[in-house]
Amino acid sequence: MTYRQLAGPALGLTIALTLCVAPRAQAQIDTRRTTSDQRIPVRKESGGEVAISTATARIDSLEQVANAYRQRLNALEAENASMVTRSAATDRMIAALSDSLRQVRGELFSSRAELTAMRGELAAANLRTEALSDSVQWLNQRLANFRNGSVFGQSGFYVGVGTGTNITTNTLRDLGYASALHVQVPIGWSRRGNLLGIRTEWAIQRLEGRARGGFTNLDPQIYSGVGMLTLDIPLNATKSTAFYLMGGGGVYQFRNIGATSALTASFPGIDATSKSEVKWGLTGGAGLEVHVIGASSLYLQTQFTNVSAEGRNLSWMPINIGVMLR
Repeated sequence: MTYRQLAGPALGLTIALTLCVAPRAQAQIDTRRTTSDQRIPVRKESGGEVAISTATARIDSLEQVANAYRQRLNALEAENASMVTRSAATDRMIAALSDSLRQVRGELFSSRAELTAMRGELAAANLRTEALSDSVQWLNQRLANFRNGSVFGQSGFYVGVGTGTNITTNTLRDLGYASALHVQVPIGWSRRGNLLGIRTEWAIQRLEGRARGGFTNLDPQIYSGVGMLTLDIPLNATKSTAFYLMGGGGVYQFRNIGATSALTASFPGIDATSKSEVKWGLTGGAGLEVHVIGASSLYLQTQFTNVSAEGRNLSWMPINIGVMLR
């Protein structure tokens, strides 16, 4: 119950008390006046004054009570008005807070939607990152395999191809044959870290013939297949770069010698129809193998080749550079 609701009953109670007390006091005054008329004047005057004073005091007291109630009522009304004002301000504040809350709720809903979208984008980005990570890992693995891999599974087996020139020496040069092209295919086995290995070389060689004395020298070809032992000396910690020595022998077939060439005179048993001759020979030399990337290496080598022919030695030095796969 508010102060305004209490103020009405309180004011009514005050007025009722006042109205009830006032007739009773007036009746007492009239009664005392009638009684005093029957008594002697002195007592009448004296008793009337006492009754009037009592009634007056009672009225004053009631008026004070009524004034107190009025003041209390005014205070209650003022306080109620103040509370109404504060209530209105509070209502306005609550309304403002409600608006702010609705705005915050809207922003929160929007933020949640943005957060959900960001989570979706983040999940997609994570998937892309994982896919890229897998791709990078795969590429790194392939690169590592390419850098340090082996075509033949680290078995030590290798194959290569090289080219260079043949430098003729001594008798062969004196017979009128100069340097020319040399192509070879080395195939062998030499596991990295092992000292010994096996190497074969299959080559096609050519010599440049020149006129010398009464001979007409053509440009003969030499087909050869040799087998050798190798001695490998690693030059780095991974043993992928090595210096090697090699030596062995094989078969050399001379073709396109020519009927009037100096080689025909060196090979008296030559077949006049085919104009070719097969001879045994020895070869030996040294080389350097340098690892490049993956299973590939570069090699540079030179060797001395000597073929015996009817009391004379035919010799030359192939110098080759090539690539090798292990």
